Amino acid sequence: MFEKIKGWFDPKEKQKRLIQKTLKGPHADKAMADLNGEPWVGVLSTNIDVKNPRSGYFELDWNDKFVDMLRNAGYTGSTGEEIVDRWFNDLAKNIAASVEEESKFVADADRLPPRG
Repeated sequence: MFEKIKGWFDPKEKQKRLIQKTLKGPHADKAMADLNGEPWVGVLSTNIDVKNPRSGYFELDWNDKFVDMLRNAGYTGSTGEEIVDRWFNDLAKNIAASVEEESKFVADADRLPPRG
């Protein structure tokens, strides 16, 4: 019981309750990550050109801890946006390469020797 009452006066617990009451979705997630000193990145929106579905973009948001994490992993740039952009481009390239490898496997399946 004492711990519960003590929690009402803890500034961090007050901030958590305020975040939970006032923010929703990725904004709440980011605020909680900031409060806990954790890296965070999220997709705020996905925008696709209906006339040309190959065109579009993701709107990302992140916190400073995420940028620090990327810097520690070797990403460079003069702004947080440049660093996150480089990371996102690498991520997209890795996904495309993974899909390419999977499609080669399926496409080359007829070249494999028969089992058994």
